[in-house]
Amino acid sequence: MLIETPNIYNYPYKDCNLYSYYVDNIFIGSFLLEEFNNYYIIWKFKINDPYKNQKYGSKMLEELISTFKKDIYLYVIYDNEIAIKLYKKFNFIENDDKIENIIIPNKNLNLIKFKLKI
Repeated sequence: MLIETPNIYNYPYKDCNLYSYYVDNIFIGSFLLEEFNNYYIIWKFKINDPYKNQKYGSKMLEELISTFKKDIYLYVIYDNEIAIKLYKKFNFIENDDKIENIIIPNKNLNLIKFKLKI
């Protein structure tokens, strides 16, 4: 079950809605959703460690797609093979846009943009 919860994040996520995913009243994971006129962007799609590798990522993504009926974009770290495999399983396609050398504290990231056309 997806539940909208208060957004605890500041810039650049302050305009996003935070959704938590529960199964049998257990908090499994969450994501931020930023809404635009014709599409959404997913940020911080995360399954909590104890629930990884148990198909909860697929279940949460499936519920997200069926709930929000617009095109969806997201960014993935270029070497996150598990996430890339998950998104491709749900027919997200790699977009030509790549973001290189994003600097976050203690990290330098290269991101790939994916799109799901609804």
